Amino acid sequence: MLKVKIFISSIILCMLFLAANTFAQSFTFQGGFVYSGTYGPSVSVVDPNILWVAGGTNTPIITRSTNAGVTWTAIPTTGISVDVFCVWAIDANTAWVGDGGVSGGAGGNAKVYKTTNAGVSWTIVLTTGGSAGFINGIQFSRSNPQIGVAESDPPSAAGGAYWWALTTNGGTSFTIITGGSQGGSYASAQNAVALVDQLWFGVGTSNNVTASAQQRIVYTTNGGTSFLTGNLAAYGQSTAQSFVNSFSMNTDKLHGIAGGVNNSTANVNITTDGCATWTLHNTGTGITGNFCVKWVPGTNTCYVLGATGSPGGRRSTDGGVTWTNVPTASLNFTHMDCVYNPGTHTATVFAVAGDGSCGRMIDTLVFPLGIQPIAGNTPTQYSLGQNYPNPFNPTTKIDFAIPKSSIVTVKIYDILGHEIKTLLNENKTAGAYTLDFDASSLSSGVYFYTIHAGDFTAAKKMSLIK
Repeated sequence: MLKVKIFISSIILCMLFLAANTFAQSFTFQGGFVYSGTYGPSVSVVDPNILWVAGGTNTPIITRSTNAGVTWTAIPTTGISVDVFCVWAIDANTAWVGDGGVSGGAGGNAKVYKTTNAGVSWTIVLTTGGSAGFINGIQFSRSNPQIGVAESDPPSAAGGAYWWALTTNGGTSFTIITGGSQGGSYASAQNAVALVDQLWFGVGTSNNVTASAQQRIVYTTNGGTSFLTGNLAAYGQSTAQSFVNSFSMNTDKLHGIAGGVNNSTANVNITTDGCATWTLHNTGTGITGNFCVKWVPGTNTCYVLGATGSPGGRRSTDGGVTWTNVPTASLNFTHMDCVYNPGTHTATVFAVAGDGSCGRMIDTLVFPLGIQPIAGNTPTQYSLGQNYPNPFNPTTKIDFAIPKSSIVTVKIYDILGHEIKTLLNENKTAGAYTLDFDASSLSSGVYFYTIHAGDFTAAKKMSLIK
């Protein structure tokens, strides 16, 4: 009788867990801010409570919330003469914004401004020069905030070399990089910039004249020494413009998602090989228009928001292969950003709309099978723990820690040195992790496991007893 009760209780707990993870993902209306603009506002999320929004038409509008979007404070914009198109904030007082060069985003000598006192004063930190282009995006690394990049359309004219500004010291100084020219009438778009680290960053680019022109991702894997091009699959747009207006990468530098404007098919592009090739994945009927996409770093979870349709959101936990609906409080948001909380394994996602609405979703994340982050402070050194339990049958866990973002490779070998299995081979952000190893298919005996991350290598012995 006791076993029956335990069995029934387990079923109930599983049902409750599945229900919580199936139906908890939805946006709720948080509050509104004063906004008007030709282009939708951009949002930068600092933490679950602090977020900044920027935009405007001809004149800049910048606002900030410190209570999860419930109430908003208008940020002074003295010294910024035209509308702004992107924002990145690191706390309640410090943020960067990029402008449109001239009113309405027509471009030319675009500027990046920085404030450290919540807008009391703004300082111009970057200018592109030239007569074309505006600042499309400013991105800093979540795992290493010393690394950041700003990007602009070709300052000379569409089709020329893109303008990049890379910092490795938190914005104290920048290195200007030019590259990735596509020729023709190719230019990039607002909020289509993605950065993983100081070596990997890129932008969505499109021919802004011909709808049938190839949509592309221009990216670098070596810090801007050279640039590569990945051609997107045509998603189906309803007008002549074919902009890639949203682009996001995972920290493994392999998986990414891209969305386009005037989308009439609900398709997004997914890459699994670092942008070299792209395939279409349909997110389900009901949403169209300009698509905003976001990948939660270090997970298999990504999101899509559509400019029209209801429900206006989609969520995937398998890297964009399959999608489920995300209710959006009867709103259609134009931009979103998120932060990941390793302690609770949740992502806090904020989305904003052109009418000044702000929505929030707290999402319980699904991690790739076999690896889980461990909550706690960022490690100060590399380490590889002893597997536990040891001896084991047939599963065991392996802990490791990395103090900075690194490509991490963990492999299993038999006693003769033959490689048995690769448990992990991808970029991971700084932190502590647990890997699961299932040896069901192996015979009893002694095995070794190794780790290589950055300049760190280590090996330990484990025993499988069946």
